[in-house]
Amino acid sequence: MRQVRKLARGEGIRYESPRYGWPENCYFMKGTLVTPLSDIVDLMEKGQECEDKWGRDHGNGWLISHPLKKLLLFQQFVLNNPDFLAAKCKLKEYYDMDDDGNDDIIPIVSPEKSTGGEDIKQEDAA
Repeated sequence: MRQVRKLARGEGIRYESPRYGWPENCYFMKGTLVTPLSDIVDLMEKGQECEDKWGRDHGNGWLISHPLKKLLLFQQFVLNNPDFLAAKCKLKEYYDMDDDGNDDIIPIVSPEKSTGGEDIKQEDAA
């Protein structure tokens, strides 16, 4: 999500709407890196304070609220699955990869149907 990337880089979020936008130099969390370890609930409260002070989000939450909720869901997922961040990538579970060192990623697709809707033959995937 674009807004989450801005928060992760420390760029902050600014409401740029020509009609409803915030005053110049008004950013939510500019200069602060937001990570999965951040207090997301506190950030949600601060985001609401920004909207109360500078103007509400006429995008019905897509400016700050929804991105922070997605971060909170990710944070809860990580807390409930502590091995997730420390685990090696488990591509073999998602893709058919050879154990002989051949790391060509071959998507597991039914021979009858592919994601693009066209028929696929087994030899085409190799």
